[in-house]
Amino acid sequence: VTSFEPVTTFPEGSGVIKVGVGDEHACALFSAGNIMCWGQGGQGQIGDGTGANRSTPRAVRNPANTADLSGATDLSVGQL
Repeated sequence: VTSFEPVTTFPEGSGVIKVGVGDEHACALFSAGNIMCWGQGGQGQIGDGTGANRSTPRAVRNPANTADLSGATDLSVGQL
């Protein structure tokens, strides 16, 4: 979904403490230590293990055990 106007991705009180924006994708870090990403994912940017584009946020997966990532304390998003 493309929007040229700001949209609410996470409601107030959802626990988002940091947002990172990369090249056609974005990620949010939550106070609980989990990360969700959305946007272009053809090169694994979303981190859900699929390589698919996502119009809605998806949980970043731990590649070692495919469980949802937890315990993150910071977030950095870049360009591929």
